[in-house]
Amino acid sequence: NPPLRLLFAHRRDKKNIGDWACTPKWYFDLFKQPSIQMDHQDLGYCPGQRRILKVAHTYDGIVIGGGGLLQCSHFWDGTLSLLAHHPGAVLWAVGLNRVLVQ
Repeated sequence: NPPLRLLFAHRRDKKNIGDWACTPKWYFDLFKQPSIQMDHQDLGYCPGQRRILKVAHTYDGIVIGGGGLLQCSHFWDGTLSLLAHHPGAVLWAVGLNRVLVQ
């Protein structure tokens, strides 16, 4: 069997160490195989940056996260919603990107 074609989307800025380090790519032997990594900014904050949506269908699986990805913006949440419909989508260690006020 050929290896799975996996796409990992996570923050790839080492200055943001929490988001950079929380992708499962770094921790599990299954993911040591060659794969594509995109910065989560490729997920897009505006239509021109939705690069990942143009290529997502060509991958067996998409692992998104982690970090504060939810409630960052309506556009961002919409992009995540579209990606979540991919049959191999996984949202990994995803949290809120805002402080909830009671």
